[in-house]
Amino acid sequence: MSRAPRILSVSYSGLTSDARVLRQLEVLSRYGEVTSLGYGEKPAGATHHLQVPTGLASLPQTPTGVARLAARRLRSAELAAPGLETGRRLVADHMAAHGRFDLVVSNDARALPLAHE
Repeated sequence: MSRAPRILSVSYSGLTSDARVLRQLEVLSRYGEVTSLGYGEKPAGATHHLQVPTGLASLPQTPTGVARLAARRLRSAELAAPGLETGRRLVADHMAAHGRFDLVVSNDARALPLAHE
């Protein structure tokens, strides 16, 4: 018996109040086991949820991080943002326990570096 595809949906927004993401999760859940990553509680349609603490910003907050953005060193700036850093750790821990994802859906440009790992 084959397993359902494992899908990761990443959105750095409050998932339970983002109608676009909720519609997307509902559709994705028809095709596989969905793990959501974002702020707030587990949304409808997700089997698993990786919760980023609300106080952790998804954009750099330090002078160095802001300077990296200004210098267009986007990848290093984005990966240094507290919310993105936490998201990367949560995904790594989840994959260590459950295996890799078959599909990653990035709902924000800020989530692209995570989606490409």
